[in-house]
Amino acid sequence: MRLLHVADDNLLKETGFSQQFFMEVLELKKQRYDVSVLAFCHVKFYLQRSLIKALREKYMSRGVNIYIMPTVFPGRFLLEFICFPFAWVLFLYLSFIKRFEIFHFHISYYMFMFLPIKLIMPVKAFTDIHGVVIEESIFRCELKQGSLLHRYANFKEKIALKYSDVNFCVSENMINYYVNKHNLPFNHFVLTRSSFDPEIFKSLRWDMKEKSKQQLGLKEKKVLIYMGHKSAWQQTVEVIRLYSELKQYIFALFFIFLTNDIEGVKKKFREFGISGDDYMIKYVNHEEVPLYSYSADAAIITRAESIVNKAASPIKFSEYLASGAVVLISHTIGDLPTIVEKNGIGVVLSDNGLHESVAFLTKVFESEERQRAIVEKCREVADKEFSIRNTIDIFRRYYES
Repeated sequence: MRLLHVADDNLLKETGFSQQFFMEVLELKKQRYDVSVLAFCHVKFYLQRSLIKALREKYMSRGVNIYIMPTVFPGRFLLEFICFPFAWVLFLYLSFIKRFEIFHFHISYYMFMFLPIKLIMPVKAFTDIHGVVIEESIFRCELKQGSLLHRYANFKEKIALKYSDVNFCVSENMINYYVNKHNLPFNHFVLTRSSFDPEIFKSLRWDMKEKSKQQLGLKEKKVLIYMGHKSAWQQTVEVIRLYSELKQYIFALFFIFLTNDIEGVKKKFREFGISGDDYMIKYVNHEEVPLYSYSADAAIITRAESIVNKAASPIKFSEYLASGAVVLISHTIGDLPTIVEKNGIGVVLSDNGLHESVAFLTKVFESEERQRAIVEKCREVADKEFSIRNTIDIFRRYYES
């Protein structure tokens, strides 16, 4: 079965989106699908040959064909049809697209552009929704709410989701959001949660966590971790404030902060008067994360209250659980707080979040037996709820139906 996954120039960046996309493609290949990738990259990125070469080598080295095509005006009202005239679509069909039976779009915009081909070809087409994209554009001030462009973007999104064979969403909240926004039936959406990478976060045992602590010189510490590379979503001040308050009750608490904003975060720690002996700020490649996350006893993930976050499912949450760390989470992040409460693997932060967190962590730290049990529980939930294999099983069910 020949399958084409379609995305954009976000594949050029190391983000949760590109990680999830890469995992899905590799896992599908392991399941013996003939899978290829089509990436539409804006011409300003396409001309950066080193980026394009690195992306191509990343996929080709794993046996996945990747086709990278330049674009000029994606999403820019009617100008986008300059990039995709009927002659261009016909060319793609005659020379390339006709080779595939299944199309899996990771951007609804490209699903919209594909609809003419879907009408004339006996193929299946699916849309994978990784976020509330239009609302994110408004949040970043790239799109003015209520404008003609905003209404046009909503129109394209509705048409794409309506005529997709099925739409994959990362959270129940996201499904509810799109059902209500576009008045579409629930059975047009399927839950496929963001997943941790099983090649990076492999098996987990208690001795592996102890070894990580020892390697970092933290054997006698209780370790709290935060991972955040996207400054727009980071709540650095709130996270550091919570740590400083927890530290007053749990003296052995040490903070690992993984970020690409090292100097900015250091400045915030100094403003709170926290000793440099009580924290570590690092930027590491994704493959190196387990050394730090496996050393963690607990993790923090917080987001501001917005529709963008209420529909989200950050990959770092699954990585925390896969590392055996209990999670202190704000109530604003998708349906993840429900998972935390249901399984007793952390605290949903509220007005009384500090005292609840102290009580929970103190109880966990009472004995090694209790710590071992909670580590196993976290990994169990990660494997059950956030496994890439679960996602692929769902894909296969719809691909082959």
